[in-house]
Amino acid sequence: MTYGSLGNGMMNRTTGGYILMMLVCGAVLWGILHMGIKLQAPTDLSGNWAVIEPGKPNRHAVIQQSGVFAVLTVENEKPTKFRLDQMVLSEHLSKTNAGTELHLSPYRLWREAKDASK
Repeated sequence: MTYGSLGNGMMNRTTGGYILMMLVCGAVLWGILHMGIKLQAPTDLSGNWAVIEPGKPNRHAVIQQSGVFAVLTVENEKPTKFRLDQMVLSEHLSKTNAGTELHLSPYRLWREAKDASK
């Protein structure tokens, strides 16, 4: 048998190692994709909002969002940081054809639907 030959039809250790490595990588990738299929992106709240207070003029508010973390800035007030919890958010968020209403204590926020002007 010469150096580098497979000999007797059997693969050498390097080829077997590469095949094993590819199988392990494929199994890990399948596992990641299988677990990730259940994930859901958080609701997008970023943008401009109006603060609705009965008997007072509406104030401007901005929500900046990165994933589940957000910052609410109401004009002339200190920014408030919060984390989005989808279960709690479903109780405080209501969407209609006209827009979206969000109740973040002590604020009641309103945003027009993006296609409402069309």
